[in-house]
Amino acid sequence: MFFFQDSWSLYFYSLYMVEPAHLPHPSGYIIPEVDFKVYHVNGGLFKLVPTEQFKGLSANGGMIYLNLVIQYWSVSKSDILPSWYVAAANLTPVDIDSTICENCEFVGDFTQPEQYKRYEEDLYQPYSAQDRYDRYKYTSESKAKILVPTPYKMVTDSTGTVFLSNMWKIRCLAYEIECNYLSEYFNLEMENKTAKSLDKVIVIKNGEVNLNTSLYKQEAYHLLIKSDEIEIVSSTDVGAFYGIQSLISLAESSNNSIPFVEVTDAPRYQYRGMHLDVARNFVQKNDVIQLLKVMAKYKLNNFHFHLTDDEGWRIPMNWCPELTAVGGRRAHDLEEKSSIIPQFGSGSTILSSGSGYYTKEDYREILLEAERHHIRVIPEVDLPGHAHAAIKANLAHFNRLRRDGKEAFDDLIVDLEDRSEYLSTQMFTDNAVNPCIEGTYKFIKNVVYDLIELHRGYQNLTIFHLGGDEVAESWTNSSKCNDLLNTIGNLSSRDLDLMEYFVKNASQSVSEVSNNSLHLGFWEDGIIGKDEVLYEKKDFPSEVIAFVWQNIWEWGVANRAYKLANSDYKVVLSPATHLYFDQPYEPDPNERGLYWASRFTDTKKTFSFMPDYIYANSDVKRSGEPYLEKDLCNSMNCTQLEKPQNILGIQGQLWSETVRTREHLHYMIFPRLIALAERAWHKANWEASASSPANETLQKEDWLEFASTLGLKELPRLAQDGIFYRIPPPGVQLNEEYLVVGCEFPGMLVRYREQQGPWYMVVCGDNIPASGKTKMEFQTSSRAAGTETRFSRSVYVDVAFGNSPTVFSVSRKLIMCTVLMLIGFI
Repeated sequence: MFFFQDSWSLYFYSLYMVEPAHLPHPSGYIIPEVDFKVYHVNGGLFKLVPTEQFKGLSANGGMIYLNLVIQYWSVSKSDILPSWYVAAANLTPVDIDSTICENCEFVGDFTQPEQYKRYEEDLYQPYSAQDRYDRYKYTSESKAKILVPTPYKMVTDSTGTVFLSNMWKIRCLAYEIECNYLSEYFNLEMENKTAKSLDKVIVIKNGEVNLNTSLYKQEAYHLLIKSDEIEIVSSTDVGAFYGIQSLISLAESSNNSIPFVEVTDAPRYQYRGMHLDVARNFVQKNDVIQLLKVMAKYKLNNFHFHLTDDEGWRIPMNWCPELTAVGGRRAHDLEEKSSIIPQFGSGSTILSSGSGYYTKEDYREILLEAERHHIRVIPEVDLPGHAHAAIKANLAHFNRLRRDGKEAFDDLIVDLEDRSEYLSTQMFTDNAVNPCIEGTYKFIKNVVYDLIELHRGYQNLTIFHLGGDEVAESWTNSSKCNDLLNTIGNLSSRDLDLMEYFVKNASQSVSEVSNNSLHLGFWEDGIIGKDEVLYEKKDFPSEVIAFVWQNIWEWGVANRAYKLANSDYKVVLSPATHLYFDQPYEPDPNERGLYWASRFTDTKKTFSFMPDYIYANSDVKRSGEPYLEKDLCNSMNCTQLEKPQNILGIQGQLWSETVRTREHLHYMIFPRLIALAERAWHKANWEASASSPANETLQKEDWLEFASTLGLKELPRLAQDGIFYRIPPPGVQLNEEYLVVGCEFPGMLVRYREQQGPWYMVVCGDNIPASGKTKMEFQTSSRAAGTETRFSRSVYVDVAFGNSPTVFSVSRKLIMCTVLMLIGFI
């Protein structure tokens, strides 16, 4: 046997509390029948420490089995985070090789109901091959849409097409920047404005677009394609840009052979957004820019940039370099003086997606690309909660100033004498800045000033998002807050809500430094107080936009969007059940993502979202139990929308807890982003209203067209742009003597094989003889000329099971949360 000479600990991560009956507790918890204690460090970081009775492992390796209880549930492989590590006194921490992974083969399969069901009432289970086949509902291609998102009005002429080649020239009568964009995109020459050319021309000019509708007319355009001329008309540069994007879409979807068509178009909503969290895991600059470019293709126009959270601060500030030097790095520094502690599988060093930030040059390059693509960047600095990284950086800043002999107490954003004990939603014990001290508002002013300067000359800052969500019961033992409450309590007949105090004072701080030029964004729980009381809109010095996300039906708060709009707040709909792209695509352990809001959100669910009448989207509880509009409105007050003009639009969200690579990023966003764009731009004829239900027949027809459009046109376009979109696994139906394969998106191919044999390729809808076959493996294939062929995860069908083919997965090495292997890790 051998022993460690010094004390050591094994660090690992959990999305939920480990041993919740015993932790968090400073003394840890002794795991029964083994010589280990488990401790909650902070956030999602935990550690295992051997007790004095631990006798070590043999020199040739050894095995120890641990049973750990995890709060709530763990029914997805992506719940088990990578890069566990060992740290010992006076030694450099070491990441455990077998846990350094992205798809994590050290995680075992979830094959039994007790592994993939969260609780007894959970109605979900992984799809069988037959289940998936039934969901796809067709085996042949449907008619595809000509344009996505669907235009308001389009007339096609089947008598001919035009071929867009370098023989065409651009006649730029207005909007020079947009003309140059089109010229660069297709490598087309500009026509001399004074020459009378006989060449085929694309004319871009200023003009009114006649639309007798309630659409957002400032972005309207008219596109006319004829044999020798293409005309794009708009009264605004952004409208002309969207006309160009429609032309690009028509050309790329048909190998530059464009049908004669006339399009008159404008969006249903002025706000069409995508949110990206780069704090939990960092996203490189080039990947952000690539996302912006694809957003523009589908006419999305707002980029909500979630730059800070507990786990990272990603934007430099002149006055506090520690915000990125400390807050922008994650590594094994338990005192958090040079970095914050590892989270979400970031490992013991800074060499992971847990670390990183944008330089000023990076950020301005992102702004330039956004401006070029008519996308507004909305930076978010999340306060007062979700601020662990900011707080640790602030303390490092404070200590540096003190070492230099400078007065620094006015810079603090925490009360050093605060003894409050709390646990945030993400299990942090120290993630809320203090609302009762001036340093907090000085901090906000400095942040806003630097952001204004960063934007100046690149893209004017018009909306600043201040977060405000998920603030724990903080400040209960803060001396500063007790002093404040005693002072203000004498002036008020009601209890002071410290969160409301923060929101109002933070808003005033933003207004002062920006000369009241900024609109403020908050998550809706940031401006809704105790007992669902809305803060008074009149008390805010500027326009306030509420981003509403908490629509989980059984929570009883799905009416918040309408309550806020009726109270004259502007509202962006971001419902977690339909527009959170960090949720899995299927209720399958092999699908990446979190599932606290919805067990799954596939592309069809996002496509089916009806923003004009929220309650009609109620479908199931989180358990899968049916929960329709009538059930919802029987259990809560379904407030009706009185001021629809205050609903600005909709936004998709990607939170990045389980997103560590470019492939993960693309997989989770695409193709759901295209469905988001469809609903943000186009109001379908099947959507429900307060007075009429959804038309399910028309909805089904529209979905089949949209799915065909994705498979035949849009996914190949994404592939050409280098996007690693999700490829849905195939469905398989077993008839008496043959198998039929189906795909979610027509136009894809399916390959199959028997028992590790050679692969064969078929088209979706084809029949495969089943006679003599036993266990078969199926994968959907991408099919885009000139791009790397990729495949979905495998579906396994045991033909011997008769008419109910089942799905199997490749076996793995270890089932986590019940077994821990400690083999030669140091």
